[in-house]
Amino acid sequence: MRETKLGISTGLLAALLFLSGLVNSLTLTLLAGYVLLIEKDEWLRRAAIKAVVLFVVFRLTNGVLDVLDYAFGFVNNILSNFKNVSFRLSFPANLESILASALNFLEKGLFLLLGVQALAKRTVSLGFIERMTERHSGKSASGEQGERLCPACGAQLQKASKFCTNCGQRLEAGNRD
Repeated sequence: MRETKLGISTGLLAALLFLSGLVNSLTLTLLAGYVLLIEKDEWLRRAAIKAVVLFVVFRLTNGVLDVLDYAFGFVNNILSNFKNVSFRLSFPANLESILASALNFLEKGLFLLLGVQALAKRTVSLGFIERMTERHSGKSASGEQGERLCPACGAQLQKASKFCTNCGQRLEAGNRD
């Protein structure tokens, strides 16, 4: 396994990136910044971007829940000024609490799963998150200038490969051209 400039494996640094998403945004930002500015390993750089994208997606989703709660409060404040209005708007049957708990569970579970997978220099494909990672990495999963990279682990591939020799990922027919 490749070593980083810190002297630890790329898998361990990627695991630290994902697991820092469980702790706080500053740690994740500092580690991702280091990887993107200093390290050259493409798999590690994609892991850093993926960790940041995942963190941002969960912060935005939680923000939407907060905005909805504030909107209900705003409407309720307006309605309280009318004497004939006796109802209040709110999420039905603690739905906000249930959604917030589900999001928190999903976030912690994904960061933990991705951290454990990163130790073996593997990843879990998360569809929407993968597309966001590609969009913000400046490179596609197929690499640049004819270089092909595995969409699952980022390893370099031979042009006619049907499977990744690093992680065993089956490659789509469109990715073998």
